[in-house]
Amino acid sequence: MAACESPLVKSGFGTVSLLLVTVCLLSCGIGVSGQAGQQQCPGPHDIEPCSCIVKKNGLDILCEFTDLFHITRAMAFLKGKPNMVIFYLKLRHNNLPKLQSFVFLGMDIRHLTMTHGLKCPAYVSEILPYQHSIPELESRQGLTQLDFSQNWLNSVPSSALKNLHHLLILNLNHNKISALHAKAFEGLDTLEILILFENKISTIDPNTFKGIEKKLKRLNLAGNELNSVPQASLSILYNLRKLELHENSISSVSEGDFEGLENLDSLGLSYNHLREVPARVFSHLKQLNSLEIEGNAIAKIDEDAFVGLEENLQYLRLGDNNLHAIPSDALRRLHRLRHLDLRANNISYVSEDAFNWCCPFYDCVFRRVFRPCDFVPQFTCDDDLPRRNSIRDETEEKHVHRRNDLPGHT
Repeated sequence: MAACESPLVKSGFGTVSLLLVTVCLLSCGIGVSGQAGQQQCPGPHDIEPCSCIVKKNGLDILCEFTDLFHITRAMAFLKGKPNMVIFYLKLRHNNLPKLQSFVFLGMDIRHLTMTHGLKCPAYVSEILPYQHSIPELESRQGLTQLDFSQNWLNSVPSSALKNLHHLLILNLNHNKISALHAKAFEGLDTLEILILFENKISTIDPNTFKGIEKKLKRLNLAGNELNSVPQASLSILYNLRKLELHENSISSVSEGDFEGLENLDSLGLSYNHLREVPARVFSHLKQLNSLEIEGNAIAKIDEDAFVGLEENLQYLRLGDNNLHAIPSDALRRLHRLRHLDLRANNISYVSEDAFNWCCPFYDCVFRRVFRPCDFVPQFTCDDDLPRRNSIRDETEEKHVHRRNDLPGHT
C-alpha cells in the first residue's frame, strides 16, 4: 500500500491530527512579542521560494506551489528573527505529504491560511503522541483568523482549536465535513464569523454552537445537505446578525424555525426546495433587514407570511420562483421595503393596484412608475404631505427626463 493510502488517512483522522498539532503549537508559541513594531521582510533568498511584503500590522508571507522541504527551511529562518510578527501566513497549493509538528513552533502568526495542501496527511501513529503531551497553556494574543478551507477534513478538529481564545474568523469551507458534533467550537470564546460553506453537512447537534453563542455574528452553512432549518442548534445564537442557509435541500419552513434569533439582520434561504412561505414563519425576526428566498419553487405566499417584519425589512428577493401573481396581500404590511426582486417568475399580468401597498396615498409617484419601490430609498409613507408632494414632483421630473432620453422620444 502506498504511503498516502493508509486507512487512517483515508478516514480523515490523519488530517485532524495534523491540524491539532499545527494549531496547538501556534496557540502555545513562546518568546514572541505581540507588537508588530517596525517590521522588515527577510531577503528573498532567505525564504525562497516564499515571498514577503510588509503590511501595516506585520508581514504578509506567501508560500505556494512548493514542498515541505522549502517551507520548513523558510519557517526555520523566520523563527530566528526576534519580535517578528507575521500578520498573514498563506500556504497554498503545496505538496505537503507530512507537516512536522515543530514547523510553526514559537512563531507569532495572526492570520494562517492553509488551502489545497493537505493531500496526504501525516499518519496518526506519527502525530498522535503529541496530542497528549502539549501542555494546556494560555493562548498567546495572536492568531485571530484561521483558514483551513479546501482541504479534506471530515469533522471539525475541536481539540486543535480549543485554545485559540482570540480567534475572530474560522473558515472551514470546501471540506468533507458531514456532521457537526456537540460543542464542536468550544473554547473559541471570541469567534465572530464561522464559515462552513460547501461541506456535506446533513446533521447538526443541538449543542454544536455551545460556547460561541455570545460573540458569533455571522454563520455560513450554505452549500451543504441540510433538509430542514436546524432550529434546535441555532436558537441559542441570540447575537447572530447574518445567517446563510442557501443552496441546501430545505423543503419547508414553519413558524418557530427562527425563534431565538431576535437580532438577525440578514437571512439567506435562496436555492433550496421551498414551495410556499407559510404564515408567521419569520415572526421572531423583528430586526430583519434583508430576506433572500429566490431560486426556490415558491408558488404560494401566505398573506401573513411576513408578519413581524413590518418595521425593518427593506430588501426582499423573490426572484426565480414560481409565482403567478404579485403577492400584494403579503407585501402590504412591509411599509419599509426599499428593494423588491420578482424577476424570473411566471407573472404575466400586473394589475393597476398591484403596488398600492407601497404607500397608502395612491396619488403619489408610484402610480406612474412600473417599479415604484426603486424610489423608496428617499421616500417613506411616514413623511408629511408637503414632503411627499415635493419628493413626488422631483422624482416625476427625473423620470420624465429619463424617458425623454430614450430612443424614440423627443
